Amino acid sequence: MFPCWREVLLCVSLSVLYVASLYIWDASKGRDHPSTIKKRCISVAVMTIISPIFLKFTVSPEAFTQYGYPIEEFSLPEVMGLRWAGLLNAVLFPLMLTAILYTGPIVFWMTHEHAPILLDPRYWLRQVTNTVWLRNQVVAPFSEEWTFRACLLPMLLQCMSPLTALFVAPLFFGLAHFHHAVERLKLGFPWVAVLLGTLFHCLFTSVFGIYSAYLFMKTGHFTAAFIAHAFCNLMGMPDVTELLELPVRQRCTHFLVHVLGIIMWYFALPSTTQSCWFDTRINYLPDL
Repeated sequence: MFPCWREVLLCVSLSVLYVASLYIWDASKGRDHPSTIKKRCISVAVMTIISPIFLKFTVSPEAFTQYGYPIEEFSLPEVMGLRWAGLLNAVLFPLMLTAILYTGPIVFWMTHEHAPILLDPRYWLRQVTNTVWLRNQVVAPFSEEWTFRACLLPMLLQCMSPLTALFVAPLFFGLAHFHHAVERLKLGFPWVAVLLGTLFHCLFTSVFGIYSAYLFMKTGHFTAAFIAHAFCNLMGMPDVTELLELPVRQRCTHFLVHVLGIIMWYFALPSTTQSCWFDTRINYLPDL
């Protein structure tokens, strides 16, 4: 029998429950309407309570001894990445690492009309009272990382190898984004465009989920995954269309900067995710 059937079933149930909680409310005004956002915030707030219950009643302290975690010192909050030791580094290093990955988009922003806006404090003051911004930058990253990283990932790590869990867990995260297809179809978008867009969105979120899961497993901190997620939501997808509209010389320059950012990120990844920086006691993955 498949050794992880119970954990996988629970992960599927948790993913479905998370998405279903968003649709118990009337969303006829649209997903970006303040009333819809506030109601869905209530849903994910409830899910932050429910998700740890799934882990609480399935967790086995013995399963984590294989990662060098003493059974007599077992702590559920620590397994979920909630601890003080190494917290500052768990904020700074993932933020720096993710910013390096986005070197291309950051340079593009700063060399175009976006720079004056981003450097204006009034812009940021307006954002913290904007419900859409708060949902995208705070509520969504926090609730998704809480459910899919802090609660779901440890369930799989009990019965799967860390490398397998690293690639399997993000699939639940990616598939959970399929619900956006329903909203787009209701808005009248062609089903082919919706299907292709949703598949790409799920693929992108699954790939990001691997990165986020890696940060969680290497740092042992929920905060690391949350910070990276929030920053990625802030930056969004690189605007390829706007890039292609530039003169050839500028286009090539920005393309090279994008590639340079990815290369720098690749080489910075091992040194900035060494376990010694984060005082982690659960060694899921060896240092590169």
